[in-house]
Amino acid sequence: MKKLILMMVMILGCSLCSCEKVEKGNRIDEEVANGAENKENSMRELSERQKEILRSMDLPDNYNSLTNRQKTSIIAIEDMMVYLENKYEKKFIYDGYVADGVDGEYLTAICEDDPYGRIITVNRLVDKNDFKYEDDFQNILIHDEYVGEIVKHIDETSTVDRCFVEIDIFSTDYDQDVVFKKADADSLIFIENVLGGKEETEKYIEDFVNWMCNSGAHFPFNVNFYLQSKEDLKDTSLYTYKEKIEAGDYVYRYECSVSEDGKISIIGE
Repeated sequence: MKKLILMMVMILGCSLCSCEKVEKGNRIDEEVANGAENKENSMRELSERQKEILRSMDLPDNYNSLTNRQKTSIIAIEDMMVYLENKYEKKFIYDGYVADGVDGEYLTAICEDDPYGRIITVNRLVDKNDFKYEDDFQNILIHDEYVGEIVKHIDETSTVDRCFVEIDIFSTDYDQDVVFKKADADSLIFIENVLGGKEETEKYIEDFVNWMCNSGAHFPFNVNFYLQSKEDLKDTSLYTYKEKIEAGDYVYRYECSVSEDGKISIIGE
């Protein structure tokens, strides 16, 4: 009987020892995992831009002081900003970030050299085990190319000192080589009223529309000319042109349209 009790004590002792080893081993594994995670977190160095963004929101600029959600967000912001800068080789200014909006995760930014401060949107989408990105900065680039082509032509073919051009884009194809083929667009052209008399003015406008047709503009399209006094043209800009139209701050207006078959119509008032 004593022998049996002794054997049971030995077995129980071995079991406790084994359990203690397993528990200790699990605890060590957990400590190693936590230590690796803490080490990774403490080693993450925020960029100066990330720190500035955090400070602007009254958040700590130390990575370890952020919540997990804040860490995820500030990493995503930098990720999308770097994507923009690498793709276009330009500097961008952070504007805002939404982690899970109606349109998913997206960031808004402004190109540093854009005089109008137009907002760019970058969407970050999950693609299998990685991210893919979509942005609309190409629309701004196409807009500026298209407008630039028109302004250049006006400079070369008239005596006006200044003009303002805005376009309304319906679709884009950035892969095209010809500027006017990159967008389906209607144009608004504000120009000083120095083109000459009525016949000379209408001849210039007709030649202009023909030039656009021959330069690859997609049919159909519209071009509206607003001939202004020098004073009114001075403060016509991206921010005021709609008000100028509504207030009738122009001397003459010409509405030009080109149909799908290339037929030109010009109506002046």
